[in-house]
Amino acid sequence: MTVLTNGAVISIKEEPLVFPEIVHDDHPITFDHMEWIQTHTELLKESKGTFIVKLLTLPEGMERVQSALYGPSAGDPVITEDEVVYQKRVICNECSNSRKGYSRMIDRPTRPANNIVVIGIIGIKAITIYGTQASSPSPKEDWDSACSDSVDSYRLSKEFWSMHALSMHEKS
Repeated sequence: MTVLTNGAVISIKEEPLVFPEIVHDDHPITFDHMEWIQTHTELLKESKGTFIVKLLTLPEGMERVQSALYGPSAGDPVITEDEVVYQKRVICNECSNSRKGYSRMIDRPTRPANNIVVIGIIGIKAITIYGTQASSPSPKEDWDSACSDSVDSYRLSKEFWSMHALSMHEKS
């Protein structure tokens, strides 16, 4: 059984779950999406403790997931500075924890997408799960401590997020 921080309970058979815990539940992922992820054959093949960053394409007929991403990787023009505001985003709906830095936000609606990005540690926790129109996971934002691991990851993040923004209307 997986209990999301928003109180939703996901119980799938008696088999071990790919992710017994979901850390960031601030993205609108449905029960059907979670059940599909928890039973996804590609993820079930991974060993417990394996860190993954995977982009998975939803099967035909499954409800599309909402994506907050705007910018070139989502098929849009570059999002300019005059189109954005900077806001802190909540990472846990129940506890109202905010992220450490400010995100580039745009006043546009979320959009349906066929891809889900899953980042987590198999058999332990999903760090985040979100929808995207992009063909690869987005880099962390430059204020994220993981971007300090290398100059290259920091530069990639700065470049990516200078051209992209997130919808300020994402709801779980």
